[in-house]
Order: sequence, then C-alpha cells, then structure tokens
Amino acid sequence: MLIFHIHKLYSIERWIQMKLLIFGSGVIGSFYALYFLKAGYQVTMYARNNRFHQLLSNGLVYQERKTIKKLNVNVIDTLRDNDIYDFIFVTVKSDQIYDALRQLKNNRSKTLVTMVNTVDTYQTWENICGYNRILPAFPGAGGSIDEEGILRAYLTPSYIQKTTFGELHSKKSQRLNILKDIFKTSRIPYDIVDNMHLWQICHLALVVPLANVYYAVEKSKYAGYNYSILSNAVDELKYNLSQVQSIYNRLIPKKMYYILYLPKTFIIFVLFILYNSSFGSRFMYPHSIKARKEMKYLENRLHYLFNKNRSSIDN
Repeated sequence: MLIFHIHKLYSIERWIQMKLLIFGSGVIGSFYALYFLKAGYQVTMYARNNRFHQLLSNGLVYQERKTIKKLNVNVIDTLRDNDIYDFIFVTVKSDQIYDALRQLKNNRSKTLVTMVNTVDTYQTWENICGYNRILPAFPGAGGSIDEEGILRAYLTPSYIQKTTFGELHSKKSQRLNILKDIFKTSRIPYDIVDNMHLWQICHLALVVPLANVYYAVEKSKYAGYNYSILSNAVDELKYNLSQVQSIYNRLIPKKMYYILYLPKTFIIFVLFILYNSSFGSRFMYPHSIKARKEMKYLENRLHYLFNKNRSSIDN
C-alpha cells in the first residue's frame, strides 16, 4: 500500500513538472493557461504585439467573481526549434491555423493540441507539421479580454459542452491518458471522442446557425424574440445536420439527433429560452460578435463541403 501511494505521488509530481506551451494568448489560450497555472503546471504563453506586452508587464490578469487577480507567467514572442514542450496547445483562430502550423513545423515538440474550429481534415494539417503530431481538441470555455488585458472567461456548462479531444490514428495512447490527467488535475471537465473531425463538423453545423441569429438582429436583446429569424435558424440547423448525416452516416454527440428529429416548434421554444439565458449573454453573444469574420469563413467552408457532397451524388 505504501509503495502504491509513493508511486502515485511520484506520478502526480511528474505530471505537474511537465512543460506546457500556450501558442496563442487570446481568450481561450489565456483561460487554459490560467487553469493549468492554478493546478501547478509549468506554463509558457506565446504572444505577440500588445498582448505580449500586457502579459510581460502585468502577468495573467483575470477576474474571479468580482475580484481582479493576477498570476505570474512566463511569456515569449519567439519560439526556437529546440524549445521542447510536453504539449503545445494551439489556440488560434481558424484563419490563423495554417500559419501557426508552419511556425511550429520545425519545433521538436512531439504533440500539438489544436483547439481550433475547422472543416478541413486533420490530415491536411499533418501534411504541414508531421504525421501523428496533431492531437485534435476543442475548448469548453468562453469569455472576453478587455482593452486593459483583463480576462473574463468561464467554463462552458458541462451539460452543454466539455473540453473535447481524441486521437486521430488510435483510440488509446499514452499521451491521451496524460492529457486527460492534465485536464482532470486542472479541474477542467472533458470528453474523449473517437472521431474529432466528425465532431467538429457537427459542432459547426450547430453553431453557425446560432451565430447567424445575432447577425440578423440589430441588438442582442432582440435575438430570442424574432420568430421568423428563429424559424430560419431551426431550418438551417436541420438542413446542416441532415447533410452531415448524409455524408458521414452518423452524428456526434448523440444529442444532435434531437435537433434533427424533434418538432420545429419545440426547438424554436428551446432557442427562445437559450438566447434569453445567462449562457446566451455570457458565451454565445460575445463569441458570435467577436468571431463574426471567422464564423462566416467557416460557414462558407461548411457549405462547400455540402455542395461537394451533392455534386458527387448527382454524378
């Protein structure tokens, strides 16, 4: 029993001593850096321009309840090829991922945990940075950083979305277990899925129509009250998911089937509640407005996928 406890303590200490790099220090990168730092991990943040100077001068400043706090963090604006980390968390926008992967291509770190929205296959990314370096993931958090560099971010409610990740070339691996333990130690709820590409496509099929509701109204407070706009959103949701089902013969997570098959009027009612909830104001609205350009880019990529599938069926 004593040997078991000694081994367990040694394992925990070894995990805590791992070096983690956050490549991209916006809301998501800063949020995960905060949780990893609180858990005791050795965290370095890669940032540029104004964000680099904020972190360098003030540390990682964040709001916890009504109190402004800060943590000291190592910050860099240059990454050398021989700067080796156990995990590099790539937390950039969709239109920045290819540039980020090219920057990381020659770095000798083995694992890149990509927390990025994408329609493209992960094999496309591996063609840039190397086979089996990508460990795809998606964040379960949201929030904002104000002009003074203060982070206000929160975990997404677990019943809606946890931090999600999975291997590309196997169902299990040592690094998957280590990453799971990092999230567990950091008190970040997580899910492991067997097909992250399909999960991403389903996720985008959902969030693109939800974001479009905000773009269709003049003020966010009206988002949940326009029946016509909500009706169009539900039509788009059902169309998107039916297209995904047609291409992949499967939806994940399984709750996507509720949206596909439940009556339209019921889903409109659910959206009315959602847009008028604290979740809507805290997560959905800020992300949709800040990421408008990114969401439109992803919407175009999603429709390209659907059109390509229809063309192949017609031929």
